[in-house]
Amino acid sequence: MKNDDHNILFYGDPHGNYDPLITACHEERPDTVLIVGDMTGPKDGPDRIVPIREAIAPLLRDGIEVIWTHGNHDTDSEEIFDATFGSYPEGHLHGDVRTLAGSDLRIGALGGVFRGTIWFPEMNYEDAARFDSPEHFLSETTSRWRGDLPLRHWSSIFPSDAERIRKLGADILLTHEAPSSMTKHGFMALDQLADDMGAQMIVHGHHHTTFRGQLMNGLHVCGLAKAEPFRIKLPRKEICPGATRDSDDTRATDHSGEMAGLSTRGYAHYASL
Repeated sequence: MKNDDHNILFYGDPHGNYDPLITACHEERPDTVLIVGDMTGPKDGPDRIVPIREAIAPLLRDGIEVIWTHGNHDTDSEEIFDATFGSYPEGHLHGDVRTLAGSDLRIGALGGVFRGTIWFPEMNYEDAARFDSPEHFLSETTSRWRGDLPLRHWSSIFPSDAERIRKLGADILLTHEAPSSMTKHGFMALDQLADDMGAQMIVHGHHHTTFRGQLMNGLHVCGLAKAEPFRIKLPRKEICPGATRDSDDTRATDHSGEMAGLSTRGYAHYASL
């Protein structure tokens, strides 16, 4: 019989380095691993580009649910694209929401980055885009790769991606880009998106910087360094039913009614929110 907590291990941009993740999983035994993008090594690196299914094979053998969203570097080359999008597509989540196995917790993901050629909501979620969706882009341009979007724009964020998850709602928003907590490098649009979704927490990568804090609207933010494991324990039942959040204290309370803050446990940062 499962206990009341769902153990989630988040992992910062691997860039081909999965050793800390595998070590953390052997120690922490998470139910689910969530990875924030930039999955493989660099295109000009000395080592072979390892397909992500091969890299996470020990986790899959152990029955751990692995969900990943993509980063900007996951479209740096055709080889990298095939080693990510083509290697473990059933674990990929972007512009959609998924309920974690064995729980009611809902994860929404928005992979990739904002680009001025598509959409760059510098100040507000409502900032106008040049192209609202991949279909809009394809209808007005002749640029194609493998009969679809240009390779680079497989990691560009379109408003349609964000709108889909905004309407669906989720407990946690997983992104590659950062919200406004990254000051000049972050996006208020992600604050607004998570708020509209009724999310309790945003977890992001991209900047390779460890950050734990809260936004002005009360949302918790976890920024992950490169290849950084971070574990949280959450109740298996959804923590934001009806997209409702207490304005005075937005941390989810566990079934014992206790509230735990952020701390360090060995090599994996640990929290029970």
